Amino acid sequence: MDYPEEIRTGDILGVEGTSFLAKAIQWFQRLADKPSAHINHVALFWWINGRLYVIEAGIKGITFLQFEHYLKGKSTLYHIRYQGELDYFEEKAMENLFEKYQNRKYSFISLFKYQIVYKLTGWFTGNKNPKKMICEAFVQRVWNDLKGYFPEWYKGNISAIYYNEHFKTSLL
Repeated sequence: MDYPEEIRTGDILGVEGTSFLAKAIQWFQRLADKPSAHINHVALFWWINGRLYVIEAGIKGITFLQFEHYLKGKSTLYHIRYQGELDYFEEKAMENLFEKYQNRKYSFISLFKYQIVYKLTGWFTGNKNPKKMICEAFVQRVWNDLKGYFPEWYKGNISAIYYNEHFKTSLL
């Protein structure tokens, strides 16, 4: 399968889902920021031996799967492209980060408690535990570890990705 050449390892996949949970996340996200509210899930693109994968924090924890999985659904997909260039050593460092966080657990308490409080009040009452993360926190943690772009990665804020000067969002 052919993909746009501009998709690179480390770029971010944004998902506008249609499930009940996706719509609930979008509703709470809208309370915090309307322009980015349509995106309810994010993951990182990763090229392996000429095949495109995504690595994501989902209900099974941090896992990776072939990108084709996302093409089968009814979701609208976005390419959140890193505006810089990763050199060879940065790409290797990113791969090491993927391996470091692989098999971590998903933070259901963050999604169903801390994120709701955060979106309703603006106060983050969660923890900074990288052993369990939601999708936004995972993506931001990897980029923060690599480049320092998301010092508040643990808040798991889609708006922080959407408005970050180092990334540009477009339909895929």
